[in-house]
Amino acid sequence: MKKSLYPMSLAACLLATGPAFGATLFSSDLTSGVDFTIVGTADSASTFGFDYSSVGIPQNTGSDTLALKLEANINTGAVNQIAAVTNQVFSGQYTVEFDMWLNYTGPLELGGTGSTEFGGGAIGHDGVTVAFDSGANLTFTGDAGSGTDLRAHENGTLQGLADGGFNPLLTGLNHPNIGGELGLFPATPAPAAQVALHPAQIEFTRAGAAGFAWRHWIIEVDGTAGTASFNVDGVDVVTLDANDGTGFSTSGGVGLIYADFFASIAGNPAVSFGLFDNLVVSDSGALVGDVNSDGFVGIDDLNIILGNWNQNVPPANPLADPSGDGFVGIDDLNQVLGNWNAGTPPTGGAAVPEPASLALVGVGAAAIMRRRR
Repeated sequence: MKKSLYPMSLAACLLATGPAFGATLFSSDLTSGVDFTIVGTADSASTFGFDYSSVGIPQNTGSDTLALKLEANINTGAVNQIAAVTNQVFSGQYTVEFDMWLNYTGPLELGGTGSTEFGGGAIGHDGVTVAFDSGANLTFTGDAGSGTDLRAHENGTLQGLADGGFNPLLTGLNHPNIGGELGLFPATPAPAAQVALHPAQIEFTRAGAAGFAWRHWIIEVDGTAGTASFNVDGVDVVTLDANDGTGFSTSGGVGLIYADFFASIAGNPAVSFGLFDNLVVSDSGALVGDVNSDGFVGIDDLNIILGNWNQNVPPANPLADPSGDGFVGIDDLNQVLGNWNAGTPPTGGAAVPEPASLALVGVGAAAIMRRRR
């Protein structure tokens, strides 16, 4: 059972809150596929909750070594692709974050047989169409072994330089390509524990190859502008514009994708896969703390929170629960106070207390809580 805040603690909180961030719309540690639909060709596979320590990969951020494992072109020697797409649909302005590890068959510098495969993320996916052919997506090869190691698609159509949007530091003369052009990803060896299990995993990756490290992805989606901006390890890679070129929908599911565009089968399938972990989708468009949606965070929003304090939703007003956890409490209060005075005050609205005056609100909150005892 959740504990309510004591009156004096609440007053203190009113004076010492940090900034609030966009509300979380969806999150998954990818140990279960209950919130996902798998779309892919026949020779592909997905394993939620795969223990990647079993192949010698170091622990990513988090409390375990479990992640989603995707594989493609396992046996047939043909083009294959797969995506795990959220059942939840997102629209408007939102941010997608996840971690990805690409593993491939060694030796690492040039890659072993069938080592070149792609992994990445998609937005606006319809959850039905095979991996790359829906929404906007970006993928990298793990080994930088393709003529086009960085690929962006709009509804399955590869986007070239003429379509614009690529970081010019990542583009070759004829196509987007990171292999050997920029040390976006430094050369790295396979983990020692993996080499012990699979001795062919020797040498280092080429500079610019995305494999053999946890890469952090951020996708910023603006449904109004019709854009999706992809950032990997702090580097802006490409911004795709639905109004320029093929076009795509910014509304849809979030997809984690893996593919092999070539006919060769990996020489060692045990080390040929992509891992995905820590998927989070957050609201980046709404004014955080504006619970009554009047474009301003102030006393009216605070009154809604305090008027429903310490109640479950329902019966409490759902507006009082911006954190979405079903309970009106400190998380909701922090969203309001962390963004106090943000936005434009409504015309004719009441005077807004200065931050130092918020201590007085604590007195009112304490009275409310005493009445609710």
